[in-house]
Amino acid sequence: MAGYEIGITGIHAAQLGAGCGRNNLANGATEGYHRQTVDLRPVQDVYTGGHLIGQGVTVAGSSE
Repeated sequence: MAGYEIGITGIHAAQLGAGCGRNNLANGATEGYHRQTVDLRPVQDVYTGGHLIGQGVTVAGSSE
């Protein structure tokens, strides 16, 4: 995975987390509303040239 793709996974994860946070703030006082969460996990590292190289983050799940 190229360096920019690793960054894009982080941006995507941040966008999902921010949206989730906005929903929690906007609906926190609503009766029956359940708090939303986003479960982020690292993508499997790659061992190349004697070094472990991270591959970004993925959304493992979310509760909505």
